[in-house]
Amino acid sequence: GVAQTQAILARELSEGNDEASSLFRLSVARSRDVARTEADITVLGAIEAPSPQQIENLRSAQERLIELRREQSELTSKLSAYPRYNVLAPQTLPLADLQSALREGEAYYKLMVVGDDLYALFLSPSGSRVLPIEGGVAALASDVAVLRDSIVRVENDQQVNYPFDLVRARALYLKLFGAIDGDIAKVRHLIFEPDGPMLQLPPYLLVTADKGVTAYQTRMKRRDADEFDFTGVDWLGRGREVSIAVSPRGFLDIRALKPSTAARNYLGLGQNASPSTRPIGAVATECDWPL
Repeated sequence: GVAQTQAILARELSEGNDEASSLFRLSVARSRDVARTEADITVLGAIEAPSPQQIENLRSAQERLIELRREQSELTSKLSAYPRYNVLAPQTLPLADLQSALREGEAYYKLMVVGDDLYALFLSPSGSRVLPIEGGVAALASDVAVLRDSIVRVENDQQVNYPFDLVRARALYLKLFGAIDGDIAKVRHLIFEPDGPMLQLPPYLLVTADKGVTAYQTRMKRRDADEFDFTGVDWLGRGREVSIAVSPRGFLDIRALKPSTAARNYLGLGQNASPSTRPIGAVATECDWPL
């Protein structure tokens, strides 16, 4: 959703006829000029015995790069006045700014895909850690796929439900959070920023302790066992709030919004009328999605 919104805003900026669009198009052109000039400098600088003309070309290219970067900086400064551009602009965020926004009992967990490897950044009001995730992206993708299939899968054009794979959910928790398990136990509100395969799985389905898993396995040995009875399982989402963030900047922007001034809570109820005909792709009297 975020990517689609950014694509729409970028298209509007690049195709519009207002001042912001003109500046944006010029900024894109300057970025390309910078990239081409940097490539020229790399090629010229790699010549072992350059001719006088090549030396002059290198000097000229270096001066041009300085000027292009100055122009690009000025354009970025002007564009920052337009909210549409600010949504698209990559913004760095000092670690201390994010850390200072966390309240007591809160922590921010940012999952990061770097090539085939995985890392996590864990922040709390009192400290921060960078954690390598064992197995990399491929192993995480396999874990997520198994867990998703253990919930529901399509077989012979039918939605089939299976008992949730508690053992795999426990193992995945240890992979992502095992190194900071003691810290997670103290967190009352976890802000989770997913990346890679974890974009497809809610983190609060992970299991934080062995006790519930062992009890479940013991119950399954009975003849009348209910495979869907997960009583006593310590889910990550039990006893704490879990929020999903798209980026540290997005989290801070949302946190900076002023709260509602409404004096009372609101609950709205309605009765939807079933459509008389069923349009293609629409839901009529029955839900098309599995429970």
